[in-house]
Amino acid sequence: MAIEKLDYCWSYLTENYAKKAQTVADCDRVNEAFVVLKRNDFLDYYKEWYFEAFRERFANTVIPCFWQKLPQSTLPRDLSAIIHHSDFSLQSANDACSKLFEAVAYLNDEFNDSAKNVFVESLFEFLDNESLTSFQSRLRSLLKALILSNIHLHFNDYVLLTYCCGFCLFRHLRAQEKHSSAGNRMIDDDDEADSEAESNADAKCILCDGWIEGQISEEVYFAEDGEKELCKCQRTMNLFIEMNSQLKELDLLEVVNEDAVASVTHSFIEKKIREKCQGNFDVLCIKSLEDWVRVTIVGWLEIVYDKENKQMTKNSEERLIHFMYETYAQIRTDQMFDIIVEYPESEPALEDLKECLQKCHGFRQKVIKSLKDSFEIRLLHPGVATNDILTAYIQAIKSLRVLDPSGVILQLVCDPVKKYLKSRDDTVRCIITALTDENSELIPELVKGAPQSVEDGTCQSDDEYMADNWQNWQPDPVDAANVAFSSKSIRSSDIVSILVNIYESKDLFVEEYQRLLAQKFLSNFDCNVDHERRNLELLTLRFGESDLHACEVMLQDMTSSKRLDNRINSGEIEAHHFKKFPIKCLVLSEQFWPEKFGLQSNDEASKIKLPSDVEEAIDTYTKAFETIKPSRTLFWTPFLGSVELELEFKDRKLSFTVTPIHACIIYQFQEKKSWLISELSQSISVPTQVLRRKISYWQNRGILKEVKSDKFILVEDIGQTDDAENQADKMNVEEEYCAYDEDSFDGDIQPGSSRDVGEDKFRIYWSFIENMLTNLNSLPLERIHTMLQMFALQGTNSNELSVQSLRQFLDSKVRDQKLIFSGGLYRLPS
Repeated sequence: MAIEKLDYCWSYLTENYAKKAQTVADCDRVNEAFVVLKRNDFLDYYKEWYFEAFRERFANTVIPCFWQKLPQSTLPRDLSAIIHHSDFSLQSANDACSKLFEAVAYLNDEFNDSAKNVFVESLFEFLDNESLTSFQSRLRSLLKALILSNIHLHFNDYVLLTYCCGFCLFRHLRAQEKHSSAGNRMIDDDDEADSEAESNADAKCILCDGWIEGQISEEVYFAEDGEKELCKCQRTMNLFIEMNSQLKELDLLEVVNEDAVASVTHSFIEKKIREKCQGNFDVLCIKSLEDWVRVTIVGWLEIVYDKENKQMTKNSEERLIHFMYETYAQIRTDQMFDIIVEYPESEPALEDLKECLQKCHGFRQKVIKSLKDSFEIRLLHPGVATNDILTAYIQAIKSLRVLDPSGVILQLVCDPVKKYLKSRDDTVRCIITALTDENSELIPELVKGAPQSVEDGTCQSDDEYMADNWQNWQPDPVDAANVAFSSKSIRSSDIVSILVNIYESKDLFVEEYQRLLAQKFLSNFDCNVDHERRNLELLTLRFGESDLHACEVMLQDMTSSKRLDNRINSGEIEAHHFKKFPIKCLVLSEQFWPEKFGLQSNDEASKIKLPSDVEEAIDTYTKAFETIKPSRTLFWTPFLGSVELELEFKDRKLSFTVTPIHACIIYQFQEKKSWLISELSQSISVPTQVLRRKISYWQNRGILKEVKSDKFILVEDIGQTDDAENQADKMNVEEEYCAYDEDSFDGDIQPGSSRDVGEDKFRIYWSFIENMLTNLNSLPLERIHTMLQMFALQGTNSNELSVQSLRQFLDSKVRDQKLIFSGGLYRLPS
């Protein structure tokens, strides 16, 4: 009879273990069955049997049903686009989220029915020294193993999508709550720039449709009993919170959502940083971003996990703040070239990046590599003008000193720029021009004085530098060892010293300054001598008085020449008055002026025969000078200087400022209206090959016309020319023809001749240029010039085609819309 009773109780407990006890009688019956099992020492067997039955039921029934509730077809087809798109669409993800909420609720209910029913609770009331909690934990571990051993590939997509929805709803509801609080700000003090939250605050609920403009969406639903329910957004958020609570109860929360939470938080942090940093360098961002992470991201994590789990929240907060710093540093590193170009407006971005570099290991090297690559691609190639490279170099010096006051990053990044500038022929001239231009940003740097030149050995040793700056001493960064010459005094040098030290010699700069000064004086008699004297005094502090003595003499020549010229032209010397027109003269101390300017030129063009009226004016000036200074006389260089002309025609009056040879050419047409080039050459004593080049200037301006080979006539009526409209455009050239440049004083090219190359001369080259650009698409000026010298100029004088004259010709083609100039490159129109 006892065996039959035991068999009955065992059968009852094993057959009904998955059913809920409906009444008190059912509970009493369960307790009576366990009393029988305990009397026969079968409780331990039943516990193990129950564990195995739980495993079999969940493996064969519950888990498969759980996966059936999550079909792959419910997921949006463009899942990746939805998750990573800047405008996350909750409507498209709502169905999938609902499926996951339902599946997790089902799994939680089934577990509770099996692990927290009267059978389990009664069993552990009869077991000695056994814990119900421990057994339920064992069942959770079994459930976790069953889930993970049979997980579907698309389950992670459900989880990721749901947590994206949860985060968006969290931000939206907080924004609504802040908006509806009538000015009472919550702890969500992220910042005023949380554009998405602010815009959503005035928009309709993202899951509801009953929105009226100017109001918060409060679409409601009524249950059968007529009670008011929450709107869809709040209901969905409550389901999301409940799902996390259920997963936590099942001990599945961190297993299921760890990757999804990390992905969501990282994605939205990165998105937030990109929104704030996109082309915005003039605002400090780090502090507001850090506050946003602490309030918004961490606030969401407290909902996902547990507010009481403070240690976990703190650890997550620290990791996310560090990720925010790293992401900001990476984004700013990619923008470093633009940040440098926009300095000083971009100084806030540099300050933020500086803070990030102090907290993020390894990002200094990333900044250095990124800048080196950017300079290599965008600066260090022939298509970029030297002035632009120098401007970027100066900007880099200023901005990188904000980023890294030690100067180590500056030296590591700019060393390739320095080497490249050293290889360019016009670097010295560009630097000197920038130092002496009254509108240059380098003038304040020049005023700072105190040179630090490698050549002079005036740079301090590290010990001397530290002795003078001990109050501001900072240890060198770890990468200072990578700098070839890492003296702190050199790294702290002013900008002018850094530019001068490109060549590690001041001689080149002194010589170039002397040439530049001579060029200014020879091309403009009325230049500002006081300004040039101030520049000379500042440069003397840099280079020394003895090296710039010749420049001092040149300035003195200009001053004395103006004083002398004023006396002569004022009529003070009554015996010597100009009869037809006055002239101005620059009296030079020959041995102090650069030889390159051809003061004693042997060129055939220097033998030019000036008109008799001009010769008479020169004689008058010479005699007046000898009257003032009886022991001296003047030796003239007639091919140097400029002439102001006014040409009167039947229908127009034109003014020009040209070189003496151009003035002589047009003066001859005053005697007769047509000339053969051989006759003209003999009349002014200029070789025909030089004369043909010079005469093209007047051809291009519609003054002269070649009616047949080597015969030129004066165009008195503008209607005579076939291209009258084009001639009118050519008369309005912004820069007059008399300007001097360095090429003007080389070889047989005299002052102004670099602008003197007309269409006739370049006609033989244009076909070469067109073929080049047709085959190679686009080329910089230097490359075109090099290729022309290789192919089109063989057997001719290369001085006939300088880089400057080629640039002017190509620019004229740009004005005529036959070429396009963009990014330092010339190309043909498409």
